[in-house]
Amino acid sequence: MFRFAHPEYLYGLYAVPVLILAFWYFARRRNKMLDRFAARTLQPVLLPTYSRGKVALRSGIWILALSCLLVVASDPQIGTKLETVKQSGIDIYIVLDVSLSMQAQDIQPSRLEKAKFEISNLIQKLHGDRLGLIVFAGEPFVQFPLTTDYSAASMFLDAACVSTVPEQGTAIAAAINLAVKSFDYNSKSEKVIVIFTDGEDHEGDIKQAIDNAKKNNIAIYTIGLGSPDGVPIPIYNDQGQQTGFKKDNKGNIVLTKLDESTLQEIASE
Repeated sequence: MFRFAHPEYLYGLYAVPVLILAFWYFARRRNKMLDRFAARTLQPVLLPTYSRGKVALRSGIWILALSCLLVVASDPQIGTKLETVKQSGIDIYIVLDVSLSMQAQDIQPSRLEKAKFEISNLIQKLHGDRLGLIVFAGEPFVQFPLTTDYSAASMFLDAACVSTVPEQGTAIAAAINLAVKSFDYNSKSEKVIVIFTDGEDHEGDIKQAIDNAKKNNIAIYTIGLGSPDGVPIPIYNDQGQQTGFKKDNKGNIVLTKLDESTLQEIASE
């Protein structure tokens, strides 16, 4: 954006053509007087320091300097302009399950990575909407609050993993309650919660959490990840190498499957 802070000084540029005409007139008059005083062939001898070219050059420099001073005085400015705009969009809290069961590979490369991929696609489609992320397992916490900084949101999303929440479990109800609590109710924007989970091993009173959201006019959507048939849960070491599958206290391999009924209950309310 280009502008002048004091454009009134630019009116002085109207005087430039007048000055040019004045310099030309007086230079022409001076030259005629010199021609009357002596022939042009004698003028270099009688007036060795006088040069018609130098006079014209000096006049041009004066006019150019005056023009530049006027432009500088007008204070030209280039840059950005800050404006306060009224934002109208949707406030969205993504609630992402990062429990161990989300490492299951019935969806490649895993349930969790598939969920993060879909959330990333959602972020790329947002324009002016605020987005926040809550991750949960045995307990929930806010990975990042509502923001329109989609680059930062993507960075925090990439960092979400099963080790983000030390306490294992699938506390969907607590995650919904935290999302409801985290919304900005001074904003009149529509409020939405989108849950990415396999819905398994849920804890707490989901019905009460849903009712709490409804009282605050918050819509809830669920995205189920996994197969209803059941698959083992891979276990990895600190180097990211698979060391086996999760087992129960009796040494049997634990199978995880999509709990469709829970997700349908949440979405239907």
